[in-house]
Amino acid sequence: MLETLDGTVSCSVIIDHDLVRRDFESTPPGVQPDLISAEEFWTTEFTSGLPVTTRIEDLIIYELHVGSLRFGKDGVGNLSDALSFLYHLVDLGVNAIELLDNGSTGFTPRFWEENVRQQFISVAAFLIEEMHVDGLRVDLTQAIYRDNALHANGQSIHNANIFGQKFLREWSRTLHMIRPTTMLIAEDHTGWNAVTKSPVQGGLGFNPKWEIASYHIFVVFVKQ
Repeated sequence: MLETLDGTVSCSVIIDHDLVRRDFESTPPGVQPDLISAEEFWTTEFTSGLPVTTRIEDLIIYELHVGSLRFGKDGVGNLSDALSFLYHLVDLGVNAIELLDNGSTGFTPRFWEENVRQQFISVAAFLIEEMHVDGLRVDLTQAIYRDNALHANGQSIHNANIFGQKFLREWSRTLHMIRPTTMLIAEDHTGWNAVTKSPVQGGLGFNPKWEIASYHIFVVFVKQ
């Protein structure tokens, strides 16, 4: 591997937004994947006569941890496993999927740097515009706007919290400008009502937020 690190081999991945893989299965090395145009891929995105709701009250959301979908097999789950699981979710009455990754670093990015904020915003904009995602959820929003602290001694970093708020306002405002119906959900453990107020009102711009206390009570009840 070391002999390939002289600059002659690129580690970058170039994505052509106009071409999409027909299947989700991995392609063996050296085999060209079956590609179709993005226009063809999105032709069957919607079901005729079944509009996509924009009201949180109409959604039955399932948190789908893709990595856990191995059904007793070794390794981690992938998108093919998730697609197979969709039929079961439909039978349960689920009409919205919330894809979750397999972990987090637990460290807060440098939101006081504009290029960092813009990077996160541009990624979210790509998901909304190019990947046709209907909404996004942010975990532990208070960790971005309130709980920033030094790992060394736990000292609060006031400026980091201020810029965390600035980032969330810029993020939500941009996504709602791209598509006003974008559903932005906050997993927030505070009672701060500004979380669901618009940025022009000094809020963070989220639509709904998870009622954290309710589902924790439900989990305790089930365990009992």
